[in-house]
Amino acid sequence: MKLKIEQSDTEFYTPTAGLYCIGYAINQQTTLKTTLCAVSKRHGIPNIELIRTVSALLATDKSDFDAIENIRNDDWFKRYMGTRQMMMLHH
Repeated sequence: MKLKIEQSDTEFYTPTAGLYCIGYAINQQTTLKTTLCAVSKRHGIPNIELIRTVSALLATDKSDFDAIENIRNDDWFKRYMGTRQMMMLHH
């Protein structure tokens, strides 16, 4: 299956609609999960979870990792990104 991206004259997508595309690309079109399993965890969270989360934050125009607090309990985010675990921030 190939992902085709094109502009629509009839449909409107919210900024977070792109998460489906990002999640699909990371989870179905790359070998990141397998590749990152070879890298040791230093923080207790699988590296693929960090890549998924940071990619999604950047895709929604959030460059500060503190923005994770706004999506931590968002089921839509977790489902489309395939994220099961997120890093806890300590201030």
